[in-house]
Amino acid sequence: ALTTLVAGYVSGALYLRSGGTCWIRTMVYTCALFPSTILALTLMLNTVAFFYQSLAAIGFTSVVSVVLIWLLLACPLCVLGTIVGRNWSGTSNAPCRVNSIPRLIPEKRWYARPAVLIALGGVLPFGSIFIEMYFVFTSFWNYKFYYVYGFMLLVYMILVVVTVCVTIVV
Repeated sequence: ALTTLVAGYVSGALYLRSGGTCWIRTMVYTCALFPSTILALTLMLNTVAFFYQSLAAIGFTSVVSVVLIWLLLACPLCVLGTIVGRNWSGTSNAPCRVNSIPRLIPEKRWYARPAVLIALGGVLPFGSIFIEMYFVFTSFWNYKFYYVYGFMLLVYMILVVVTVCVTIVV
């Protein structure tokens, strides 16, 4: 809840530097959009848990206490952060002069379009991990046992390296 002060400061400062005039709407979005989405999902999942009489259901008093913490602590801190961000952030200082004459932006090639980049950015890590997991499961089915946790750590490290490389390239 204490980071809402930072969220309010950053949103207020960026909105002011971008030349925005309706800062109250930005403050309300900053304060309420993410927590209200999480609250709605939690209430929906909690309702399902109650219908199935699950022990994982969160009690009503716990939900009310979290909502009160958000209303009494997070919202005022977001308002304070937005006001401080608007008043103390200063003016925008771009590192270069912006040309007022718009220039023509060329059309992207087929491989630089977002749909292709998203597909390739997901296929490459999936393919590398799929091949590694294929060998792991093949060895399990042939009754050759590895040290599972070490091998899974190696597969995870390969996933991280491939994902980083794909992120840099894409």
